[in-house]
Amino acid sequence: MVRLVSLMRRVIEVFIRNEKVEVPCGYAETVSGHRCAGGFPGTGEQTFRTEKVLNEADRQVLEIAQKVAGAKNLQVKIHDVCTLSGKIRARLMGIKETPTIVVEGQKIREPLTEERYLSLLE
Repeated sequence: MVRLVSLMRRVIEVFIRNEKVEVPCGYAETVSGHRCAGGFPGTGEQTFRTEKVLNEADRQVLEIAQKVAGAKNLQVKIHDVCTLSGKIRARLMGIKETPTIVVEGQKIREPLTEERYLSLLE
């Protein structure tokens, strides 16, 4: 049982939020005239695709967590609170804002430097 607990502590959990953004990807020109072909003939309607992007704060915290994990030989678990499993995990752990890092059960919400994260692990 002690071994299982020590293995569980070797994980850094990072809670982030991926935002969905519609990005223009071109114009639909169809020849057949059928709606399923991607647009209406001759209209040149602009088409979009949805991409997931991280905001700057989440991206920076994730990069620092990955650097610290590499230096300390730890595993990084990323939870996207925009997914159902991420939302459930965040609620169970009492996390209400992103980005948040959980190290050995301690929630770290404020932005810290890589050196500060390393000192928390010692």
